[in-house]
Amino acid sequence: MKESSTKKHAPALLEMCTMFWDTDTYVLDIFIFRSIVVAAAIFFIYKYTENTTRYFLAILLFSLIVIVTFADSYFCRSWLQSGRRGGTGNISIECRHSTQEDRRELKCDSLDEQPVPSLPSISYEKPNIMQPQSSEVMTVTPWLAPVVWTGTFNRDILNKDFERKNCTIGLTVFALGGYWKLLKRFLESADKFFMVGHRVIYYVYTDLPEKVECITTHTDRKCKVYKTSSYDSRIRVFMKRMEILQLDIKSKVINVQYLVCADVDLVFHNDVGVEILGDLVATVHPDYYKNDRGGLMYERRESSQAYIPGNEGDFYYQANFFAGTVLEIYRLTKSCDEAIKIDDSKGIIAVNHDESHFNKYLLYHKPTKLLSPEYIWRRDLPVKPEIKTIRIIHGEKNV
Repeated sequence: MKESSTKKHAPALLEMCTMFWDTDTYVLDIFIFRSIVVAAAIFFIYKYTENTTRYFLAILLFSLIVIVTFADSYFCRSWLQSGRRGGTGNISIECRHSTQEDRRELKCDSLDEQPVPSLPSISYEKPNIMQPQSSEVMTVTPWLAPVVWTGTFNRDILNKDFERKNCTIGLTVFALGGYWKLLKRFLESADKFFMVGHRVIYYVYTDLPEKVECITTHTDRKCKVYKTSSYDSRIRVFMKRMEILQLDIKSKVINVQYLVCADVDLVFHNDVGVEILGDLVATVHPDYYKNDRGGLMYERRESSQAYIPGNEGDFYYQANFFAGTVLEIYRLTKSCDEAIKIDDSKGIIAVNHDESHFNKYLLYHKPTKLLSPEYIWRRDLPVKPEIKTIRIIHGEKNV
């Protein structure tokens, strides 16, 4: 896709601002330069024009100088203070220029305001770099993303490290139509096993808020219920979820540091903690984790935005449990929502609905951490030797 002119020339415009403008010296520099220009213009006006024309031109010149000064001041200030990444406009860092002697050096106000506390002393067994943690399963991907299995992490260390970051975790769940009946079981299991000891906000989306009983036994937890529209099918619910999430992140209805997105038919079965958090985290599907590319349930129709060629693919990920920073979840859900709408305009529904688009996105935007099938295991699947601890299981979908 062809870049817009503004986006294409953005680095050059920003460089121009950084070279010639900063908050401390802009007024003085421009005042001196424009004073010379104005003086020369006034001399010309008074020497070569008539009285009536003279006053008109003087007023016009003064107005023009004021407008131009405010315009380029605002323009450069906007560019210098913009911390956008990916065009969302939601996450920014405000910086100022240093002294006039070195205008290119940036100093960020936030760097020294809140020093990061160090880890407390923790007693644990020394890691042995020569001893593999597992000879049965992959623990790191070819793009160096860790794969989380039982035995690959020390939760005590992770908890202490996470506590010093002072972050809040959001957990979203959609309970529409008859699925509201599964919500109580979902929340009770989350209260018992999900992020115990950390601040959590439950974001519950439902078309029947009057039926939702949102109770938590933890003082560091909140539950927020949002009414959504009703949809005529479960497929449509899954498709609209991406749109709702990206809009609520953008509008800051969802306002946390990390976001975990789960389906209401899941049940937390064992502890699920901060080991699942990262920039962009996906869960490997228990049905297909041993399959080659030909056995992965990707969308293979070229007419769909979710299309993945037969010679491509890493893993097949589940869209019923994923996590990440709010920024990365926004990017993922926004991209999936846009692709779903393009397909919808053509009368196309991907083979596995939103999950097909989800997998397409993760193929070309690699997750920074993978959760093993231990984190989502189907109730009717026989437990394999490599599955040491079942963290989450599928609940019954019939309601």
